[in-house]
Amino acid sequence: MLIPIASTLSSIIILLSYICYNFWSETIVPQKRLELSKSKRTGEIKSYLTDLKDTESPSIEKWLLSDWLNPEKKENAIPFLKDAKWNSGDNPVVATAALLLIPVLFEGVYRIISR
Repeated sequence: MLIPIASTLSSIIILLSYICYNFWSETIVPQKRLELSKSKRTGEIKSYLTDLKDTESPSIEKWLLSDWLNPEKKENAIPFLKDAKWNSGDNPVVATAALLLIPVLFEGVYRIISR
C-alpha cells in the first residue's frame, strides 16, 4: 500500500518540478535577460561598467565583470556543438553537467578496471 502512495507523490513532485522549471526557463529568464541587455546598453549597468573600466586599480569586480568590460567571442565549451547559443564554459548548466559527469565516468572506468 505504501508503494503506490510513494509513486504518486514522486510523480507529483516530478510534475511540479517540471512545471516550475518550464515557467522559469520560458518566462522569467527571457524577461530578465531583456532587462539586463537594456540596462547594459543604456541604463545603470552601462554607467557602472564605464566607471569601472576607467578605474586604474585592479579589483575583484573588474575580474568578475571582465567578460562585460571586454566583450569578445568565446570558444565553445563543447566543440561539436558550434551553433548552440548556450555553449560556453561559464554556463552553469554546462559546468554542472560536466562536474556530474566526472564521477560517473570515474565509476565506469573503475568498474571496468576492477573486473
